Amino acid sequence: AGQTVKEVSPKVISFVRENAVTNEKITVLINVSSENQKIETTDLCGTNILNGEKVNKALVLNPWECAWVKE
Repeated sequence: AGQTVKEVSPKVISFVRENAVTNEKITVLINVSSENQKIETTDLCGTNILNGEKVNKALVLNPWECAWVKE
Protein backbone atom coordinates (compact mmCIF):
# COMPACT_ATOMS: atom_id res chain seq x y z
CA ALA A 1 0.00 0.00 0.00
CA GLY A 2 1.20 3.49 -0.83
CA GLN A 3 1.43 6.12 1.84
CA THR A 4 1.25 9.93 1.66
CA VAL A 5 1.82 12.42 4.48
CA LYS A 6 -0.88 15.11 4.85
CA GLU A 7 -0.42 18.48 6.53
CA VAL A 8 -3.43 19.04 8.78
CA SER A 9 -2.16 20.87 11.84
CA PRO A 10 1.13 21.31 13.73
CA LYS A 11 -0.43 19.24 16.53
CA VAL A 12 -1.84 16.45 14.34
CA ILE A 13 0.18 13.87 12.42
CA SER A 14 -1.72 12.59 9.40
CA PHE A 15 -1.11 10.27 6.51
CA VAL A 16 -3.16 8.42 3.91
CA ARG A 17 -2.65 4.76 3.01
CA GLU A 18 -4.03 3.62 -0.34
CA ASN A 19 -4.21 0.08 -1.69
CA ALA A 20 -3.77 0.21 -5.47
CA VAL A 21 -5.35 -3.24 -5.94
CA THR A 22 -8.54 -2.74 -3.89
CA ASN A 23 -8.65 1.10 -4.06
CA GLU A 24 -9.16 1.08 -0.28
CA LYS A 25 -8.14 4.39 1.31
CA ILE A 26 -7.56 5.01 5.03
CA THR A 27 -6.64 8.38 6.53
CA VAL A 28 -4.78 8.12 9.84
CA LEU A 29 -4.86 11.14 12.18
CA ILE A 30 -2.96 11.31 15.48
CA ASN A 31 -3.33 14.14 17.99
CA VAL A 32 0.15 14.62 19.48
CA SER A 33 -0.91 17.32 21.95
CA SER A 34 -2.55 17.59 25.34
CA GLU A 35 -5.46 19.62 23.88
CA ASN A 36 -8.51 18.71 21.78
CA GLN A 37 -7.91 19.26 18.06
CA LYS A 38 -10.68 19.94 15.54
CA ILE A 39 -9.87 18.83 12.01
CA GLU A 40 -12.01 20.21 9.19
CA THR A 41 -11.31 19.22 5.60
CA THR A 42 -13.51 18.50 2.61
CA ASP A 43 -11.77 15.21 1.79
CA LEU A 44 -12.33 13.54 5.18
CA CYS A 45 -15.45 11.40 4.87
CA GLY A 46 -16.02 7.82 5.93
CA THR A 47 -16.02 5.72 9.09
CA ASN A 48 -13.49 5.76 11.92
CA ILE A 49 -12.70 2.04 12.03
CA LEU A 50 -11.38 2.32 15.60
CA ASN A 51 -14.75 3.30 17.11
CA GLY A 52 -17.34 3.00 14.29
CA GLU A 53 -18.21 6.72 14.22
CA LYS A 54 -19.14 8.34 10.91
CA VAL A 55 -16.91 11.22 9.80
CA ASN A 56 -18.20 13.91 7.44
CA LYS A 57 -15.63 16.65 6.76
CA ALA A 58 -14.91 17.29 10.47
CA LEU A 59 -13.49 15.39 13.41
CA VAL A 60 -12.48 16.27 16.97
CA LEU A 61 -9.58 14.35 18.45
CA ASN A 62 -9.15 14.29 22.22
CA PRO A 63 -5.62 14.68 23.65
CA TRP A 64 -3.34 11.87 22.35
CA GLU A 65 -6.25 10.26 20.45
CA CYS A 66 -5.99 8.79 16.98
CA ALA A 67 -8.51 7.98 14.25
CA TRP A 68 -8.38 5.70 11.20
CA VAL A 69 -10.97 6.95 8.72
CA LYS A 70 -11.84 4.49 5.97
CA GLU A 71 -13.46 6.06 2.92
